[in-house]
Amino acid sequence: MKHFFKVLIAGLMLSNVFTPVQANSMAGAQMVSTAANQPERIVWDRTPIAIDIQVNTERRIEFPEYVEIKLPKAISTRSTIKLLGDGVMYWRVNQPFQRTQVEVVAASGYQYLLNIEGTEYASPTHPLIVLDKRYKQAEFDRMEIEPLVGVPMGGYDEIAVQRMLAHKILRSVPKRVALNLPGVVSVPLEQKPLKLYQSGELQATPITQLKAPYPHALYVTALRLTNKMSYSVNFDPLAILGDFKAVTALRETPVIHAKGEEGDSLVILLVSERSFMESLSWR
Repeated sequence: MKHFFKVLIAGLMLSNVFTPVQANSMAGAQMVSTAANQPERIVWDRTPIAIDIQVNTERRIEFPEYVEIKLPKAISTRSTIKLLGDGVMYWRVNQPFQRTQVEVVAASGYQYLLNIEGTEYASPTHPLIVLDKRYKQAEFDRMEIEPLVGVPMGGYDEIAVQRMLAHKILRSVPKRVALNLPGVVSVPLEQKPLKLYQSGELQATPITQLKAPYPHALYVTALRLTNKMSYSVNFDPLAILGDFKAVTALRETPVIHAKGEEGDSLVILLVSERSFMESLSWR
């Protein structure tokens, strides 16, 4: 079930030295480029890894060493899978199928579980790299896991990750107070305009996305909503389409002014349990 924070920067309690965003949120935020083809690194923690692959799309999944896959018959005819000797898997979905758990076995005997879904809807396409702390030799670069050192035992709550992302994208936050949470990483996100507001009055453009580590794995995505109309629009968080836990607007007023006027856009943060693309309501 969705819940919503107040449409106030103060609601995040960013910092005592934080300077509120000016009325024109376009000037108050900067684009943080996250190329859609950059890999996402996932540390294996014995939790099945959820992966969505769109029909007629191929996705690369990398493991620390050579693997074999135990493919259920129900999806074997709906997929084309290529395995390379260095642990690289290319998975192409030819026909849609429901989420299915697949077992992957490495040459060393280590096992991994993937919860795969073949979908007709838009899904992430960036590569996935599975990291495993059990590999200690040269075939696996332990430096990949270093960012996880310092993660609190209980993980991070969504407020902390939102605060980090707000500091990252808002120019009004001094660098000396910028937040850096160990283990919270950027996730590739395609920055294409899309319909995310129910009425269609506002156009949404993704900016960047962060992912928090286990045990409270969650995603926080920053988007810019731009008014397409010749009149002002009162932003309503309930009009956001998608399976999101929280919506936070980074401006004191919910009014988005008419197209072309100062203040005709608004930056918001969305919290979800799955990646942004996987959380869209038309899935």
